[in-house]
Amino acid sequence: MAGTCVGRIVNGGWNAKVGQRYRKAPERRDVARRAAQEEGEEETGLSLDDILNLTEAADDAVATENVTPVAKWFKKNVFDEKYLRLHYGTSRSKWMGASTVPPSHLKGTVAGDYGFDPAGLSADPAQFQRMRESEIMHGRWAMLGVVGCLLPEAIRSGTRGPDGMVEAAWFKAISIDNSAGASDGSNLVDSFQKNPSLVALMIMLVLVSVSEALRTKEEGIERVYPGGQVFDPLGLAFDADCAKDLKVREIKNGRIAMVTMLGFFVQATVTGKGPVENLLSHLADPVRTNVITSTQALTS
Repeated sequence: MAGTCVGRIVNGGWNAKVGQRYRKAPERRDVARRAAQEEGEEETGLSLDDILNLTEAADDAVATENVTPVAKWFKKNVFDEKYLRLHYGTSRSKWMGASTVPPSHLKGTVAGDYGFDPAGLSADPAQFQRMRESEIMHGRWAMLGVVGCLLPEAIRSGTRGPDGMVEAAWFKAISIDNSAGASDGSNLVDSFQKNPSLVALMIMLVLVSVSEALRTKEEGIERVYPGGQVFDPLGLAFDADCAKDLKVREIKNGRIAMVTMLGFFVQATVTGKGPVENLLSHLADPVRTNVITSTQALTS
């Protein structure tokens, strides 16, 4: 009888899709309560706490099926329960320290919640979900953007065009040569040949549009965290704790990347250089080449 209860709880608490299992803790707890009420503690010989403890063990057994060596290494060497306590729950870190009193709707149940919402923009649950999803998507694009801005310039550092700028700077990659008649559309094929970045941009827009259309059709956790062989090939999020850990790392890196991309835009506007060239210039002469001198040159 106890085995039947545990089986019902586990089946009600896991959703398999694209090879990835996700734990649904609130639903599993509800199933446990119903199982204890329907079967009766006297019949099963187990209390509700006993059933939940057995369920945890069953969950761990299911979660460790087909775990990759990299995932085992991550669980053993990177994952830390103290790290989770710093980022989840009422005792989590706050954006203004321990004295911060977070709004009532921010309970520390999602990754990256440090109690910051002074304008109350996320008080409505539906609005909170929409803004949360948007932040994650923008963070992922920003992380890709940072790599896309740095890598080409780092590889071709020192290669300059006729205008004296580094050819591989990210803002030069999308520059358009109007000599082919691109401005009036008289020779579209020649324009694409002279501006391959336009072709790449169009392909990217099509791929992004298709992927976003497919993503928004999904419901539940798969809409933001699809998992599976494609999006988690190493199987790092094989259990709930590792998944929570990775969500925190992702949102923190995404936020840093969004600020970094803003810095790249401002930097390119002020100095006319890419981030790698700016870094090399600063390292060569940090006293005369820094944010203060650049600002002064802009205002003078």
